[in-house]
Amino acid sequence: MTAEPPVLEARNLLVNYNSKTVLDLASLKLLPGQVLTIMGPNGSGKSTLIKVLGLLLEPHSGCLTLFNEQVTPKTNRRSLVRRMTTVFQSPLLLRGSVKRNVLSGLHIRGLPKDEATRRAGRWMETFGISHLADQSAHTLSAGEAQRTSLARAFAIEAAAPR
Repeated sequence: MTAEPPVLEARNLLVNYNSKTVLDLASLKLLPGQVLTIMGPNGSGKSTLIKVLGLLLEPHSGCLTLFNEQVTPKTNRRSLVRRMTTVFQSPLLLRGSVKRNVLSGLHIRGLPKDEATRRAGRWMETFGISHLADQSAHTLSAGEAQRTSLARAFAIEAAAPR
């Protein structure tokens, strides 16, 4: 049996801001099904690493491979970005209801309405926010907003390329 390739592999990533090195990562590999936690003190490069891995920031040097595709200037980043999502510590919510927020990424990815509604419902249930579906996202507590962001992220992950 052949081992699955890594979902993510990074080597020798380097990011500088104003001549200061803020990220210097020798290697990182994430296999399918693995969970990665990034911890460290303020200023240690955690957010920078997340931005690089999410293709929101280009490293000054190094090699990044996502979903078995090496990321280069000619890479179709849009197709890779559509297979990922990021949940920030402070949730970013859209205007409208909780359900609309959870559905947003699924609609952008072109899922049929029935399928998107089913997936959104499943993830709202999983994160214990189904009862908030029709509530305005901007009236949520911090914890409810975080769970809404997580439900949106997991619903998108479930919508990886068909």
